[in-house]
Amino acid sequence: MSEIKVPALKVEFIEVLIDRWHNKYHGATIADFLNEIAFEFGDAIEDYIVPGDTGVYIDDEVKYKLNTFPSRGRTSAEWDKDSSFFLFGTDDLPGLYSYDQDGNKIWLNSVQASDIRIWNCLSLFILRDYTIKRWGTSSDTPRIFIKSLSNGSVSRHPILRLYWSAKICFDNSRANKLELLNTLWRKEDFMTQVTERATSGMSDQIKFFLEYCSKPEMSTIFNDKSSEGYFKYRKLIKLFLADSNVLSLTMMSKDEIHHLLAQNMEVCNLK
Repeated sequence: MSEIKVPALKVEFIEVLIDRWHNKYHGATIADFLNEIAFEFGDAIEDYIVPGDTGVYIDDEVKYKLNTFPSRGRTSAEWDKDSSFFLFGTDDLPGLYSYDQDGNKIWLNSVQASDIRIWNCLSLFILRDYTIKRWGTSSDTPRIFIKSLSNGSVSRHPILRLYWSAKICFDNSRANKLELLNTLWRKEDFMTQVTERATSGMSDQIKFFLEYCSKPEMSTIFNDKSSEGYFKYRKLIKLFLADSNVLSLTMMSKDEIHHLLAQNMEVCNLK
């Protein structure tokens, strides 16, 4: 099985591209922009990457799947969920990975995962076809570039959002370690609401929250046919964020978090 090294783009090159995007492509689409820079820089990309090895690789088959996987017949959330599964991968076959000292594939470390030069390289060049297929008709800057690692920018970047959503759902205690990803991607807006808030950094507690939302009786908050569904899950997330400002959620167990969420549902008549 082959792999592709993922380099880091030079910061000054990223700045040039961002400046071009804002000044020359104002009102144009991401597809137009990406096609032009691929034509102009694609064959000479070595001149615009940082010397050395980032230690980050993407499985060639995963790259192929992301760039060619058909979206027809699925919602955008279902497409994103599948793409997230592909990119993060499994223990035996991670999609985006590094190596440990023994030559075993491992997930990215904190330095690699926070390097915006790597993520911009993925969205602009290596996974360009995916970016075009998913966001090509958009002219929204965060759907092509990431300038900083704020929760909002991470949840909107075309590639990092896939990796980050899987990372916060990853649960080593489950047979299907990415089982909670099915709940996070029930709705694209739900995923954004969960991941763009400060509470997404509470690893265990956000999993407790998603597990609570996975209960069969909670399905009504995601019901497309219910005019109240959108309001309910947004309010539940806002209440959870408000709770984090007055309670030490990081010290609370799963049962305590679930009890708190049940109280919020009851008091605010969200059931």
